Amino acid sequence: MAESLADGSSLYELRDRAIFSLGWLSALRRSNIAALRRRDVAIKRDDLKHTRYLEIFVVTSKTDQERRGRYVIVNELATDEPLCAVRAVGDWLAAIENRDGESPLFPTFAGRSSGGHLTDRAIDGATSRAP
Repeated sequence: MAESLADGSSLYELRDRAIFSLGWLSALRRSNIAALRRRDVAIKRDDLKHTRYLEIFVVTSKTDQERRGRYVIVNELATDEPLCAVRAVGDWLAAIENRDGESPLFPTFAGRSSGGHLTDRAIDGATSRAP
């Protein structure tokens, strides 16, 4: 599935590739992915290893009863790996660069971006759709 979305010729495909790879490599719940805002995700560089990684702040989750939040780190994969969440999310962030930090990371689409959060069921649909 990641290979079928690797071209990312539309915003829809870029978004779905980022959702799929982020969900697979971070092991986050659908509801956590749907709730992410633009400011909750950053691409950072590890200067010692000369690699990049995603730093994701999960504001709240089912297992976080005190609502303290937690950070999840997803490392960059090999250059030829189509499942790399760092590159997929990086491509997505470049496509939505004008969004403010409070905007949903993965907005809904209705012909154009409507700006609302996807639901966890929409995340399930985006990641299980056959190419």
